[in-house]
Amino acid sequence: MTVKPPRRGRKLLLAGLSLPLFFGLASLDWRPAADEVPPRIVSAASRTGILLAGAGKAEIRLPADATLAGYRPFGRMARDAGRPVYVRSLLLEVGGLRTAIVSAELMTLPSSLAAGITERLRAEGAGCGIVAATHTHSGPGGYDREALPQAVGVGRYDDEVERAILDAASASLAAARAELAPAELRIGEDLAGLGSNRDRPESPSDDRLTVVRLDRPAGGRIAEVGRYSAHPTLLSRFVGPSGDWPGAFMSRVEEEGGVAILLQGAAGDARAAVGRTPPIDADDPIERFAAGLATRLGDVPLLEVHAPVALGCAEAEVALPAPDLGSMVPWPLGRVVSNAASLVAPTRAPITALRLDDLVLLAVPGEPTFGAALAGESGVSASGLRGRTVSLAGAYVGYAPLPADVDDRVFSSRYAWFGPGLAGRLARGQSAAAEALLARPDPEDLQNDRPDDPRTPGGSPEQPGR
Repeated sequence: MTVKPPRRGRKLLLAGLSLPLFFGLASLDWRPAADEVPPRIVSAASRTGILLAGAGKAEIRLPADATLAGYRPFGRMARDAGRPVYVRSLLLEVGGLRTAIVSAELMTLPSSLAAGITERLRAEGAGCGIVAATHTHSGPGGYDREALPQAVGVGRYDDEVERAILDAASASLAAARAELAPAELRIGEDLAGLGSNRDRPESPSDDRLTVVRLDRPAGGRIAEVGRYSAHPTLLSRFVGPSGDWPGAFMSRVEEEGGVAILLQGAAGDARAAVGRTPPIDADDPIERFAAGLATRLGDVPLLEVHAPVALGCAEAEVALPAPDLGSMVPWPLGRVVSNAASLVAPTRAPITALRLDDLVLLAVPGEPTFGAALAGESGVSASGLRGRTVSLAGAYVGYAPLPADVDDRVFSSRYAWFGPGLAGRLARGQSAAAEALLARPDPEDLQNDRPDDPRTPGGSPEQPGR
C-alpha cells in the first residue's frame, strides 16, 4: 500500500522545488539590449545682438489634501502648515530667438510634467529652454503619472496637483512675456564654501555659485539666477509643503527686487553644510542656510556683458542604458529587480544646452555627482567657455554617479536606477548638445556681428569669467 504525503506537504515540496527554478530564471539577464548610439540633436539655434529679458512668478495653488513628496513610500501628509511654493520663469530673447529658464519648487520633474510645461513655454514663443525642479524634499507630491515614482516617494497621482503646477507655469511665463524688454546682463562665479560631499567627505562637492543678474538699463532688477548644489533636506519631515532652503533663498534674494531662480548644480553628492553659514539671529537651519547663500551671492563679483550678447539653445536626446538596480537592493535580488524595472523604465532622456554669453548651462534629467558633472562640462571648458551642469531638468532618471562610486556602493549609488553606465551617457549628451550649440550655424540662422565670438572667422575664443 502506497502512502501519499499530506496535501499540505506536497504543496510545500512543490514550492521548495520551484523557488530555485524561479530565482534561477530570474537571475538571467532578460533586459532588452540598450546599446549606446550617438546622441541625437533635436534642435540648435544661436543669435547675437541686443538682449531682451522678462521674468515672472506664480504660486502653485494646491488642493487642501495634497500629499508631500519625499522621505516615505507613497508620499506623506503634513502635520504642520508649510509655506507657499512657486513656479518662476525667465524669458530671454536675442534677434528673435527666445529661450527660457523655468524653475518649479518640486522634488523631481517627471517627463510628463516637463512636457506640459514645455508646451506652455512654446506657447509663449520660446522654442527651447531649461525646465527644472529645485529638488525640495518637502514640496507637493502627486504630480508623477508613473507607478514606480508614486510608490518610491512622490505619492499617488492627483490630476488637481498637476493642473495647479501647470497653471502656475502658464501664469509665470505669461508674466515674463509681458515684461520682455531690453536688459543689462552681468555674470559671475565664486566658491560659496557652504557645501560638503556626503558620498566621500574627504572629496569636494560642487561648491561653485554661478550668478546671472539681469537689470533694466534705466534701473530696476529683472531677475537673478543662482546655480548651486546642495540637497534641500533641512526641513522637518512633517512640515510642508515648503521649498526648503531653495524657497527661502529665492524669497530673500527677491527682497532686492525682481524674480530669483535657483538651479541645482551637481546635486548628487552635495549636502548643505549649515554649520559653515555666518551666524544670524535664527535657529531655523533653512533660514540660516538661505541667508548664508544669499549673502554669498551678493558678494560674487559680476562682470557686465556688453552688446552684442550671444544667446543660444540646443536640445539633444540620449539613449539610456538598461536599468541596473544592483546597488539599490541586496545582492541576490539585483538581477531580478533590474529585469522587472526594464519593463517600465524610460529608454531615452533629454539634454539641454543654453548659452548666455560665456556661460553654457548643461541641463540633465538626473542627479549627477560632482565628478560626473565635470566630465560633462569638459568639452565646453576646452572651447574657452564656461560649462556648468544643471540637475533635475526635463525628466527624472535617478542618480548619475561615476562607475567607481557604484563599485564602492557610496550613498548616491543606492539611487542609481541605471547603474554605472548613466553618467557617461549623460556626459556625452552634454558634449553633443554643446557642440551643436557652438558649431558654426548656417548663414540664414545667424547673422553674427560679434567680433570676439569664437564662431566668427578670425575671432578669439571668449575667456572664462569675462
